[in-house]
Formats: sequence, structure tokens, C-alpha cells
Amino acid sequence: MKSVDALAERWLSIAEALDGALDERGANLFRLHAAELREAIREAGAEVLTLAQAATESGYSESRLRHLVAGGAIPQAGERGRPRIHRSDLPSKPLKVNEATTDVEREADDILRNIS
Repeated sequence: MKSVDALAERWLSIAEALDGALDERGANLFRLHAAELREAIREAGAEVLTLAQAATESGYSESRLRHLVAGGAIPQAGERGRPRIHRSDLPSKPLKVNEATTDVEREADDILRNIS
């Protein structure tokens, strides 16, 4: 979610610039959107996933994730014998060079180019 966090920061920077240009309504709108985005990030991170769901999202196998939870490398979000992982604690496999930019990042860049 690093790029999404960066988008929220960018929106706050735009709000600062709009404040400097005496556009209080525009600045407040960007601050509101940044706050909503951060809240959505927080809520998504708190979601509890099964190992199957976590495997699909992280790229790691269920077996590897089970091992990481059992070893304490990933905090246990479930009950004993029923491991779960918070979305915010998901490990992610390093991306291959051609996967470095996701569709979400490209879309965010497009949005920023259109509003800057």
C-alpha cells in the first residue's frame, strides 16, 4: 500500500498549495479525500484473512504462511489451530521487474497528472 499512502501524502501537498493560493474550499476537499483514503487503508489493513485468502493475495503458499505465523514472523490474528493474518501483516513477494508498476499505481499517476 506504499503507493496509496504516497497518494494521500500527495493530496495533502496539493491541499497545502491550494491554501497558499487562497483556495480554502479546494484545500479542504483534498484534505477530506486524503483522510478518507487513509481511513480506507486502515480498515483494509485490519481485515482478517484465512491462510487461503492470504496466500492468494501475497503470492506465498498457505504452507509457508502457516510456518511464518507459527514461527512468530507474522502475528497470529486467529485462534489456536485456526491461523489468520491481518491484511496489514501480509508479506509480499518481491516483484519481477516487469511487474514493478501496478495498475493501481498507473491509475493514480494518471489522476495526479490530470489534477496537477
